Amino acid sequence: MIDVKASEFRFEPATISVHAGEVTFHVTNVGEAEHEFEILKGEQTVSEIEGLVPGLQRDLTVSLAAGEYMYACRLPGHFEQGMKGTLSVTP
Repeated sequence: MIDVKASEFRFEPATISVHAGEVTFHVTNVGEAEHEFEILKGEQTVSEIEGLVPGLQRDLTVSLAAGEYMYACRLPGHFEQGMKGTLSVTP
């Protein structure tokens, strides 16, 4: 399980490396605004958590193939302020 904390306007950690296969992200909103956690491959959304209100914790389990991904909050203004991270998936 990978722990991720969301706050204004960043994720901690900002870089994650995992092995291909099923991965569970435990995402906690430690900020004061609503956020989302989206895993993206290019512009395509692979999976996401929406409605991550302050104090909420949710798990997201997804099967990932090897490659480079991004995780981001694409609510208006959040992505533009740098709320994104790099996700590297190795074979």
